[in-house]
Amino acid sequence: MNPAVLLVDDDREILEMTELLLRASGYSVRLAGSGEEALFQVHELLPDLILLDINIPGLDGWETLRVLKEDEATAG
Repeated sequence: MNPAVLLVDDDREILEMTELLLRASGYSVRLAGSGEEALFQVHELLPDLILLDINIPGLDGWETLRVLKEDEATAG
């Protein structure tokens, strides 16, 4: 099974470009456009790596990271 990466960014072009590069390198990739969406996807996917933009609307990257760190399942 390929390592799973969750990309979180509100810029569609950045998501698509990064997704192409990661998939070409053998990673399984999921996309999220907001912090709220990322939190939902994290519990569905449990990715090996999260690439998280800090400046996203709504629940920003810092707050999303704080929630992830407080959850025992995603703290590491």
